[in-house]
Amino acid sequence: MRVDLRAKDAVLSASALSPDGKWLATSDGEKCIRLWAIPPAAPAPAALLLEGHTAPVLTLAFSADSRFLASGAADDCARVWDVGDLHSPPRVLTGHLDWVKKVVFGARAEHLYTASADGTARVWDLSPQPRPTRVLSNGGRSVRTVAASADGAWAVTLTEGDLEPSLWNLRAKASSEKPVRLLGFVLPPTGLAFSPDSRWLAVGGREHELRLYDMNSEEPGVADTVLTMQGAELTAMAFSPNGKWLATASHSPTATLWELSLAREAYHRRELRGIGEPLSSIEFGPRGRFVAALTRQGAALLWDMERRPQARATLVRQGVESIESLAFSSDGKWLATANSRSGTKLWDLEASSADRSPAVSGGALPSTAAIAFQPRGQLLACAQPDGSVRLFRKPGPQAAVLAATLPGHHGTVVALAMRPDGKLLATSGSDKSLRLWNLEAPETPPVELDCHSRVVTQLAFGTDGTRLLAGCSEGGAMLWEFRTDGGKPACVTMQAHALGVTAVYMTRDDKWAVTGGRSGDVRLWKLADLSLESLVLKKHSSEIDQIAGSPDGRMLVTIGQGDDPILWDLSLNDPGEHPSALGTQSFRATGVAFSDDGQHVVAASDKGFVRLWPATPKELLESAARNAVRNLTRREWEAALAPLPYERTFPNLPEPPDR
Repeated sequence: MRVDLRAKDAVLSASALSPDGKWLATSDGEKCIRLWAIPPAAPAPAALLLEGHTAPVLTLAFSADSRFLASGAADDCARVWDVGDLHSPPRVLTGHLDWVKKVVFGARAEHLYTASADGTARVWDLSPQPRPTRVLSNGGRSVRTVAASADGAWAVTLTEGDLEPSLWNLRAKASSEKPVRLLGFVLPPTGLAFSPDSRWLAVGGREHELRLYDMNSEEPGVADTVLTMQGAELTAMAFSPNGKWLATASHSPTATLWELSLAREAYHRRELRGIGEPLSSIEFGPRGRFVAALTRQGAALLWDMERRPQARATLVRQGVESIESLAFSSDGKWLATANSRSGTKLWDLEASSADRSPAVSGGALPSTAAIAFQPRGQLLACAQPDGSVRLFRKPGPQAAVLAATLPGHHGTVVALAMRPDGKLLATSGSDKSLRLWNLEAPETPPVELDCHSRVVTQLAFGTDGTRLLAGCSEGGAMLWEFRTDGGKPACVTMQAHALGVTAVYMTRDDKWAVTGGRSGDVRLWKLADLSLESLVLKKHSSEIDQIAGSPDGRMLVTIGQGDDPILWDLSLNDPGEHPSALGTQSFRATGVAFSDDGQHVVAASDKGFVRLWPATPKELLESAARNAVRNLTRREWEAALAPLPYERTFPNLPEPPDR
């Protein structure tokens, strides 16, 4: 199914996709912004209109946690919208005297950087008690773009037609602030980027050279290294997640991989051979294993850095259509390629052959496809554009084998879930239907479950397979209990989460059903007596992304879009009384799980690495005591633990300096 996200025949002037893949913001040169939910709730979705600008919107950007959307317009203003609370008015940022041409969030959404035609860039503090806005004056020339380092220490601006980008030290006092001019360019630079670790700034463009600036050096404004692009104009560049490599693409058919730790050595460069077509874009996968590039003719190229990076790239084509975009899955195991007409194809990056045919060969998948793997089995269930679900057996050397087709939803398939024994598949659709399929006899008609005219977006089976938990986009959850005689399951409705359920989970001991909502609240439902009022766990301030539990059912961990993971002890009389925040510092958690023995919690990050914590509050405290050198200051305590009263966590450690 192709879903058109357009208003009439308008041409887009700005667009932005949220990092979590749940929202698409567009503007077509008008004063309003259209916000589209992904996946759409119906075959013909309607956008949410964000109104407030008085002139055409020119630029859009989401924050790294996907919670906020920033917009800049020809009305000389920027606006910041809370995507989780669109009923509240946006934050209006005034001060520019001409068009706002670029908006960029800082790494943790604490700052917004804007570039304007009035000759200035501005740094806006978005905290509840903001500091004064910093104005970066660029001599009156229109500022085309702005970028900032992840640690917030540096910003760089490019003005129209200027040969000298300006590097700003944001740690310096604003009253004495003067930029460092990056000299030596013959033609105006066209691209710039900071490395994820904030050490390197790369600037390049039309003159076939890429200049690297070391932000840790005594003279960060002096190019540490000049990389030659072999006579081809730079078209794109990307840093690896660990900041060790820089990949560049040019009008030549070859990509280049630069090892930054050996930047001055002759052997620091690797050539990534293409297929003879000039390259237009390049990016790393989340874990840094794969490098992907698009050619100007619409093909995608893929290099595996763990196997043979110098070998010719794997060619990925959409068929007769060109590839318009590509994306890696968060675990780095799949590559999706998309075309607005032919849909999306899914490629298995861990297949031994990694060849030129997609792992799922039964036709193109829509960008809203839902996928579920059979536990300990050989089947992959995949939603199709026509509302059906196709079952594929484990991919062989060339392609997956189609095992069966489950027909029937009149609209998009929104969610899939496999029962733990692998014998039952649950599917829900945008047509407000929920079906149960017998995978041992897939040709038999499914069992239809009554969703009470609501769209089910989340599904989870209990460990023993006797219950199915469903979360609804309109709010509330439903629990079905399967009868031993094979009759139709009984349903219990659980009223909560008025803004919608975004995550569901069943504890391993089958004692609790857990639901998470768009407003950040987590609820516990006692399965032994669902007539009891649910327990509310309040700690997150943003939409719940994921819920996971320990093997013994005692501990629970939850992730919010803009928050650290929270650990809850379900063995307490009040599980919400003593939550433990698992600090992630400089990264956003994208996935979480318990170890098989239940002793550790592991979280995947948006920076390409994982972090491990002990799984009980007692062990967390003992670990902190072994590593801490002092107690928290009062300011640190208030930021992390308010409204709890201040106390010394470790009696044997020194008093904090500001106490």
